[in-house]
Amino acid sequence: TPLMIKVAAKGLADGTFTITSINSSDGGPCWIEYCRANCGKTAYEVDWWFLENYVYRALMNWVDYFQTSLDPFQSHKRQSIEIGIKQLRQSNVHVDGKDYDSFYFHLLGCLWGNRADLSISAGKVGGHNLETDAHSLLVDDSKQVYQKLLQLQTPQFEGGSSSVVTIILDNCGTELLYDLIFVEYLLRTFPKISICLHCKSHPVFVSDALKVDVMTHIDELKTIGKAGSLSEYCDSGRLSLSEHDFYTSPLSFWEMPEDLKASLFNYGLVITKGDANYRRLVGDGLWPHSTKFQHVLSYWNKSTSLLAVRTCKAPVVIGLDYKIQDKAKAIDSKWLVNGKFGMLQFKK
Repeated sequence: TPLMIKVAAKGLADGTFTITSINSSDGGPCWIEYCRANCGKTAYEVDWWFLENYVYRALMNWVDYFQTSLDPFQSHKRQSIEIGIKQLRQSNVHVDGKDYDSFYFHLLGCLWGNRADLSISAGKVGGHNLETDAHSLLVDDSKQVYQKLLQLQTPQFEGGSSSVVTIILDNCGTELLYDLIFVEYLLRTFPKISICLHCKSHPVFVSDALKVDVMTHIDELKTIGKAGSLSEYCDSGRLSLSEHDFYTSPLSFWEMPEDLKASLFNYGLVITKGDANYRRLVGDGLWPHSTKFQHVLSYWNKSTSLLAVRTCKAPVVIGLDYKIQDKAKAIDSKWLVNGKFGMLQFKK
């Protein structure tokens, strides 16, 4: 296995890595259909989005993940949790109100935690400082999201699937810790909603969260007295976890399987975390940055609101007028890819 990984790494670097079909004989998701148009092609001849997801699916085969359930990235995830917990221990800031400002504080934690990403840092994790600098927000639709949550409290939404908020998770460690603090805040502040966390079905992009990772993070937060009610919310059914192979596939959101579409499009609000989910939303297309978010997301169900929460780590960005683009470029020439800028982008 180490030799296979070494050969693959060399092939990816020099472009000789060749796509072969992957079936479900190892217990993992079947990629025969995804690979059909790419078999025999080299790494430099296929779409980057396909290649990224393909390599992690192949890696799970090489390390026998589906037979052993041993996460090859577990040590990196453990390290990122320890760093996040250390930071939270040192933080004396506690905000616990039902007003917009309190909501905004927790949402910003959810946003800026996305900077701590192991796939970007090649497994090297570092500390994270919660920043609320308005100059770093390219899009801020937080007030619309707050109003949507208030709307979900009204009788017309009570009790049904339309009162469910789904969060499609991204990274373990600092980000997931802040996500869970945000989740606990939402459940406490908006008592008529429930929340479903969507996880990856197998390890991908080094740090992406599995169901077991979420439970580990909940336990770690308990040790420092943070988000202590999450286990109770799990027991009561207001907090649930789900997983789907779609999130490790090369598909875009408009290509969702019918079972996942039926689920997501019944909910009142879907929140996507991170760059990979953002790229999945817009088809990983290099759209002009001024392209309207509402236009590209025209395929999204009109009765389900959407919030994309991400820091910019890829040149896939839409919904920005030219003044904002120019301002970001003036501050940092690498504004599209270095994670310094964030977006809270909402579709009603």
